[in-house]
Amino acid sequence: MKKTNILKIGLILLCIYPLCLHSLNLYEIDDIIAPPTKLASGGLDSPHIYGGGRGGATHFLQSLNLYEIDDIITPPMMLAQWGGEGGATHFLQSLNLYEIDNELTTHNSQLTTHSSTKSAALAMMMSAVVPGAGQFYVDWRTPTAYIFPVIELGLWFLRDFFITQGDDMTRHFEWFADEHYDFHRQERAQRNLLLDPNSGTFYGDLNDPKIDYWGHGGHFRLDNYYYNNRQQYYEAIGKYIHYIYGWSDWWDTYVQEIDAENVYINWIFNDATNPHNIRWIGNYPINDPNNPHYYATTSASGSPLRQVYKKMRQDANTYYNQAMTVNFVILANHFAASMDARYHAKRYNEQQMKNVSVNPQINTALLNNRPVPVFGVNVKF
Repeated sequence: MKKTNILKIGLILLCIYPLCLHSLNLYEIDDIIAPPTKLASGGLDSPHIYGGGRGGATHFLQSLNLYEIDDIITPPMMLAQWGGEGGATHFLQSLNLYEIDNELTTHNSQLTTHSSTKSAALAMMMSAVVPGAGQFYVDWRTPTAYIFPVIELGLWFLRDFFITQGDDMTRHFEWFADEHYDFHRQERAQRNLLLDPNSGTFYGDLNDPKIDYWGHGGHFRLDNYYYNNRQQYYEAIGKYIHYIYGWSDWWDTYVQEIDAENVYINWIFNDATNPHNIRWIGNYPINDPNNPHYYATTSASGSPLRQVYKKMRQDANTYYNQAMTVNFVILANHFAASMDARYHAKRYNEQQMKNVSVNPQINTALLNNRPVPVFGVNVKF
């Protein structure tokens, strides 16, 4: 009778104890977490107090993620021989642990971070060099990745157009000057001016060793431009009134040629008493010396050809100035593109940070050639 009662009590405890263990998920024996290998030592069907019946160990192991024996993590692979049909295998697969040729490999055994943020500095630099490149680097769907390059191409086309127009106009006014201006006529007229007894000394003195035979070296210096700097030569004959003498229409109106060197010109000077303050103020037409309406140096009527020439040069300079303005707009486009790229990079990164997810994981690694569970965090952007 006593043996029967003891057997009944034992069977009851055998049935109840595993249920208690399963509900707790933790078993503490002498402040050490019990190694689950002992819990499974009873075999598949043994009613051992640690066994828990068919599949009991497997069910118990799946409820646990960490086992500590003397500060060493118990290798879960040691549990594969217990726990019922397929129980331990299912548990091992839940830990991302696999056995290949009796060697353990790890899956996601270290912290991994997938970051898709973009460098704002790199985006700025790219768009500063090629507008739109930084925006394309950040996100090819950004509208300004295409707007800035289109603006850039348009500006370069416009700049090239203005430069081409300026070059064409420059060639045209240079041809015009070559057709209607004679440097040697200018020399003969300025020598005649210096020989006039009423001319004073403002324009130079032919007795001055610095002044050459044709009057160059003082007020008149066109020879240096004519022989050494053609660009300055073409500028001077339209810009300065005392180089008007070489224009063909002025010459035909106010000059009478005597021979290959000497000419007659009716000069008009101001009333200054100081010889150095005497200035040329105009000329009487040579075909009507009594005409009181003389040409004044301040009048544009002295040489209509010169006025046409000045207008050509102004048009050429206008085109070049417009091209220069476009250059500044191009620089502004580069600056605006770089700032816009920086803005989109920061905005993109802020948006990416809103999508960050942190997922803790139990992975596996080898410790002293023994597989152990490792806690990890998977951060995704």
